[in-house]
Amino acid sequence: MYMLEKKLKVFSAAHRLLKGYQGKCQHLHGHNYQVRVTLQAKVLDHYDLIIDFNEVKRLFDQWIQEHFDHATLVAEFDTELLGFLRLHQQRHYVIPDNKNTSVEVLASHLFAVFTQILSSHEGFVHRGLRLIEVKVNETASSVGIYRQQY
Repeated sequence: MYMLEKKLKVFSAAHRLLKGYQGKCQHLHGHNYQVRVTLQAKVLDHYDLIIDFNEVKRLFDQWIQEHFDHATLVAEFDTELLGFLRLHQQRHYVIPDNKNTSVEVLASHLFAVFTQILSSHEGFVHRGLRLIEVKVNETASSVGIYRQQY
């Protein structure tokens, strides 16, 4: 099995933790996030690659920049913040399923989004290319990881 890891472009976003969370992160604040993805394939392409690093960048960085960069990541149940963001036409992205905007949830959400992006490319599916892991750093020393168990 072949594997590769790609560090994506850093993005900046704001968020807050709710659901009774007590601590500094209950207040709206921001991070410079770093996402890393790990992919694997059973066979290499005709260039002897799992996937070109530039293709990973094009597929995943583009999505992150369009949806997360300089946005407020807001929980679906945070109606007060959502109302403010909508009223003032502020850039935001709603995290579904009544989940907090923790790095663990962001990693899981990005895993689902990126898996969908990959599955829309028949050539990737044919070669058995799949996403194995998404890591989301909110600081240099704090990372949330989502890894699919196959």
